Amino acid sequence: MRHYLHAIVLNWEQSGNGGQQRSDDAEDWGTFDPLLVVDGDDRKIFLPSGEANMYYLLYYWHKLEKEGYLQFTLAKLAEGIRASAEEIVLVREKKRLKPSNEKAEALASSIKSLADTMSGLEDRKAHEAALVLATDRMRLRCEMLEKLVQAEEKMEAINDPSSSLYKALKQAKQGYQKMLDSLEE
Repeated sequence: MRHYLHAIVLNWEQSGNGGQQRSDDAEDWGTFDPLLVVDGDDRKIFLPSGEANMYYLLYYWHKLEKEGYLQFTLAKLAEGIRASAEEIVLVREKKRLKPSNEKAEALASSIKSLADTMSGLEDRKAHEAALVLATDRMRLRCEMLEKLVQAEEKMEAINDPSSSLYKALKQAKQGYQKMLDSLEE
């Protein structure tokens, strides 16, 4: 139906009976304006010949125009584009010339060069990540050493192995030492 309706509207527009032969991408393409028609509504003469009972196309034309869906319904995609409800895809041309060997080799060389560059970038990113990790690890080791020294200084200041604070500091010191040992692995 859409195929027939598009052909009818296109022929009607090109005949001059439409809005002064508008192109099919014009906003008002296919709209019927009674003020432009001299001898009344003559759209029925553009129905496909040899097809019986195709008057329903005139009804659909009228309804689509009235509801504002004429352009949307009869729109045609550009050459080389295919669409479905989920996607729009560019279609490869049917008559495509094969590239010459020189062009193919140049393209292959460009792709290899690009791949090498990207590989170098990946190596650089990995190296940078390793440096950040090493820096963080060194910072944590310094913090743990500082905590160990502080715990030892406080333990020396208390100098009473039987006090609960001394025992807590000793446990904390052991915990800091374990963390420091795990960072060195």
